[in-house]
This record gives sequence, structure tokens and C-alpha cells, in this order.
Amino acid sequence: MTPKIDHLVAGLARDPGPGLTPGSRELLDEITRLPAAAQIPAAVPPTPVPVPATRIRKRRMWALLPASFAVVLAWALTAPAQAALDIRREGDFFMVVVKDPHADPRVYNSELRSAGLPIRIVTEPASPSRVGTFTTIPASVLDTTLTSSSTPSPAATPTGDRADLPWQGDSGPIGISGIESLGSCAADQPCVLGVRILATTTLQTVISLGRPARPGEIYRSTARLDMPGELLHCVPFVNRTVSEVRSLVVRKGVRTVKWVDQAAGRGLNPPPDSWFVHEGWPYSADTVLFYVGPTQTEAVDTC
Repeated sequence: MTPKIDHLVAGLARDPGPGLTPGSRELLDEITRLPAAAQIPAAVPPTPVPVPATRIRKRRMWALLPASFAVVLAWALTAPAQAALDIRREGDFFMVVVKDPHADPRVYNSELRSAGLPIRIVTEPASPSRVGTFTTIPASVLDTTLTSSSTPSPAATPTGDRADLPWQGDSGPIGISGIESLGSCAADQPCVLGVRILATTTLQTVISLGRPARPGEIYRSTARLDMPGELLHCVPFVNRTVSEVRSLVVRKGVRTVKWVDQAAGRGLNPPPDSWFVHEGWPYSADTVLFYVGPTQTEAVDTC
């Protein structure tokens, strides 16, 4: 150390005997001369250091985590995996409603087997309003109009035997009936959201489910063109002339129009432009079919 620092340190050092050195006494006097206001009374407890709010929130979060984690874990362990069908027991029946119309049929059938139901679902291309619904085939379309070589007949469809669901609420001999939606379909073309199955039924049954059509596929389940969700809903075309309706659907993106003489039940290629359109049906994504006749009909557009 330098001589100056050595001198200061020596002045502060205690002598061997009791008491303070002159330097220590001088330092003690300097400390005790501090203003009284600067001194902290012994009776006042020390002020706690503020804890940042973010730290408090974190502590609370971690304190609550065990309870909330337990709730989530319990839900995860008891909730079923994402299902394509909603299958519920209601009294003497099972209610089966479609949740995912795009699912693979094997997923549907696996879920039905797990529930112990003797039902097999097959899928078929459907017009937009029928996607996701259990379907029947409008006989007027299949039997009268779609009889060309490019159109499969019901017997040729590789989907197995169908169950014609009893739409009037009677469960029928096999204990299956349709669950109809409310207000979206005409009385003669019910849209079925699901099926009601008698819990005790053992008869193996195959039913069809409408799915989105692939490019080029002919619809196997349709609703009229003026029904909600279809191409000409709320677009007047009934009792308009063939010429007017042809121009209308071309503007809508239709590439092919099929015409059928409603009275004779045979195709017309083409019909007279002055004939009147009686009703229309989707045929595929870019093709429609119209029933026509030489006079107007009593039918009206649905809107």
C-alpha cells in the first residue's frame, strides 16, 4: 500500500487495549451526527419489496394449474375420438346422425359395429342438397329419364341391397326410420339427416349416404333443381320456354342439358324451343335434366 493509505488505515486500527482510536472515534461521531429524519425507527417493520405483477400472475397460474390440468386430463381420457357419426341411445332406439359426410365408409361402418348396430353404410354421389343425408333414389329420375347406357341402373350399382327408409315415422319391419330435417325440403322429397334404429333389431341392412360427387360422376341421389342448395333455387324456370331455360342454365355454367318429354317418358334431342319446362333435376356437376311438354303445367317454382 502507499504511505498515505497506510497512514489512514493505521489511524483506524484499534489499540491493544479497550476503547477506540482517535480515527475510529472521529468516524463514529460523523455517523451519529446524521439528521434524525434519516433514521428508521426500530418499531416500524421494514417495507416489503414490491413483486412485479407478472410474477404474481405466474405464481397464480402455476397454483391453479394442477386443478385445471386435472379437468382437461379427465376430459381427454373420457371423451371419444373425433367421430364421423353421432350415435346415441334414446329409449328403445339408436339415433344415428352424420357428422362428417366426407368420411370413408369404412369409418362409418367401424363406428356402427362398435355400437353393435347391424347396419352398413354405402356412399353414392349426390347433388349439393343431398350431401350428408341418408337417401332414396327418386324413381322418376332413375326409371324414366336416366336409362341411357352411361347411366347405371339401381341393380347395377355396386352398393349392396338398399333399405327404402319408411319416411312417415313408422319403424317398419326392420325397425329403421328416417330422421327428417325441418323446413328445408319439399314434402315429397324429404331430406334425411339420420336414421332411427330399433335397439333390438338384428336384421343386417344396407343404407346409402349421399357424398360429394367426383368430377364426371352422375348423381345417384338428387333433389329438384329449385330446392334449397340446388342450382336454380329461387330462380324462376317452371313454365318458361325451352329456349329461355336453355339460355338461363348456360349462364349458370351448365355445359349439357338433357330434355325429356314428360308425357311420353322419352328423351328429346332437342325439344321444340316453344315447349314449356315442367320441372328440372341435377344430373351431374355440369349437366341438368328437364321435363318438358307442349303446354304449361300447374307446378310452380319452389322458393
